[in-house]
Amino acid sequence: MLRIVEETVEAITPHVLGCDAFEELPDPDPRASVEFLDRWTAMGIPEFRAVSTLAFLALNVYSFLRTGRLFPRLDPDSQAHLLERLYRAKGMLPYQFLYFLSTPAVNAYYSRIDVQLLLGFDIAALKEESERRLVTRDGGPLPPRDAAAAPSGEVAGR
Repeated sequence: MLRIVEETVEAITPHVLGCDAFEELPDPDPRASVEFLDRWTAMGIPEFRAVSTLAFLALNVYSFLRTGRLFPRLDPDSQAHLLERLYRAKGMLPYQFLYFLSTPAVNAYYSRIDVQLLLGFDIAALKEESERRLVTRDGGPLPPRDAAAAPSGEVAGR
């Protein structure tokens, strides 16, 4: 990943997540956002890597044209002001642009176990509960897991 893209992901992370919005939630880790984007683009389709890189480069071009400096080189207040202008833009293109800019930070933050627990999502407990549930299409009970189906479709032992 290009160094300017990494620096931009790190710089944008606090602005996307609003570090001080809730006292009980931990601060985001900008480095985790970079690592998430790197893992995600390595496993995903090549076009996603290209579009994500392009979005972060475009943010730097926009920043340079508006302020004369690249986005990571701006102070936090100037970064916030620049992003506010983008968030006020209307239309599908600005929405998609902001989607690609915010995806690494949002996904890296909300995939953290400590954040999920604070939000009320105990993944281990939810997985355990889902494994105990028996679901059928018609609402009837399922046969025991170890029962073999008879040739006629009937459950053996009934």
